[in-house]
Amino acid sequence: MEFLSCLALCAIALGVGSCRPKGSPEQQATAQPSDLAAARPARSPDSLLRELIALEEAVRSKPGDLAARQALARAAWDSAGGMLCTAGWAVGESRGRTRIAQHEAHQWALYLRAWIGGDRRSYGDPIAGEVADSRILLERSDGDTSSALLQAPYARVSVK
Repeated sequence: MEFLSCLALCAIALGVGSCRPKGSPEQQATAQPSDLAAARPARSPDSLLRELIALEEAVRSKPGDLAARQALARAAWDSAGGMLCTAGWAVGESRGRTRIAQHEAHQWALYLRAWIGGDRRSYGDPIAGEVADSRILLERSDGDTSSALLQAPYARVSVK
C-alpha cells in the first residue's frame, strides 16, 4: 500500500511539473516565432538580399497589406539560427549611402519584430528600439545605389 501511495504522489508531482511553462521567464519572453516556416531554403547572401529588397518594396508600396508583411517575415526568418535577415538600400551620392542602407536594414528588423509580435502599426509609422548583436552579411554598391544585408538574433531585437 505504501508503494502505491508513493507511486501516486510521484505521478501527481510529475503531472504538475509538466503543466508549467517550459524555460525561465526570460526564455519565455524571448521565444522564437512559431508560426513562421520551419526553415527557409539555403540561399546565397546575394540572392537573399535581392529577395528581401523585392519583398520590402512590396510592403512599402502597400504599407497595410498583411499578406505582403507575412511573405516578408517568412523570407526574413531563419529558424535554424533564430535570426532575422533584413535588407536596406539607399540611392544618391556615395557619401553616407552605405550607412543609410545599414540604418534602413535595422529599421526593417524593428518592423518585423513588431509585426511578428502582433503589433499592427503600418510601415512608415514611427518605430524605435534596439537591434543588438547584428552583423552585416553583405554590402553592395552599384552605380548610385548601395544595399546591405543585415542578420540579427530575433531575441536581441527589441521594439520600444
